[in-house]
Order: sequence, then structure tokens, then C-alpha cells
Amino acid sequence: MTEVRFFKQDNKYIGVLCEGHTGFAEYGKDIVCAAISSITGALALGITQVLKIKARVKKNDEKGYLELRLPKKIDESELLRAQVLFETAHIALLDLQEGYPSNINVEVN
Repeated sequence: MTEVRFFKQDNKYIGVLCEGHTGFAEYGKDIVCAAISSITGALALGITQVLKIKARVKKNDEKGYLELRLPKKIDESELLRAQVLFETAHIALLDLQEGYPSNINVEVN
């Protein structure tokens, strides 16, 4: 199962951690894994390349791992713009969890 944890501080998203394999299908045919990777990858690209926020991104595809953390010192306007991307990814992953509850678990810490 893939575990996805969003992190909030003062009711604002500040990061996400995604780890583990879904176990839905074999490597290369796992549509749930592909969906999770697409959503979290788009979030990371949106934060770092579209919004140009210097977030910390760690990724290991073999281990099924992605961690994204916003910088501790971040401009309030950047933080607010990032919320749209985080909320979109969160809702998309919750929707995926609804369809595949044995393969993905999404929570907020």
C-alpha cells in the first residue's frame, strides 16, 4: 500500500510524503502507482518550476518514495499560491483512494 501524508502548519500545507508500492499490479502495469506518481510529480513540478519555490524534493522511484517540503522561510504570497497546488493534489489523491482503498491511504498531519 502507498501511504501519502500531507503536512500542515497553521492550517497551511507545507509538505507531502509519499512512500510504498500500491501492490495493485506488477511493475509497469500498475495504474494506481502511475496515477499517484503523476499527481505527486505534477505537484512537485508546479511548486518548483511553475511557482519557482525552492522546495526540497527527494525522490526514489524504485522505493516508491517522494518527499516535498516547502522552505521554512517562504514569502506569504508564495505560500498561498502553493496551497492551490497542494489542495488540488490532496483532492485528487483522496478521489483515487476512494476507488482503490486497499492500495492507497491519504492522511493529513
